[in-house]
Amino acid sequence: MSSVQTYKSHNMWHNRMEGEEETLSSHVLRSQAIAEGRIWAKSRQADHVVKRMDGSVEYVTPFSEL
Repeated sequence: MSSVQTYKSHNMWHNRMEGEEETLSSHVLRSQAIAEGRIWAKSRQADHVVKRMDGSVEYVTPFSEL
């Protein structure tokens, strides 16, 4: 199962599907990106992965907990 990833790039926070380059949404605030990422993940029945600014995984919320 793929996941929705929330990550930082070019001074913005973004959401995308794992393995894809297309951005689902972009946000100035991290909190807004995380909230939107959870919505995307729930609608796509996917896990939600939040990454730190350095690209490492901070936490994963399984679809069953969204």
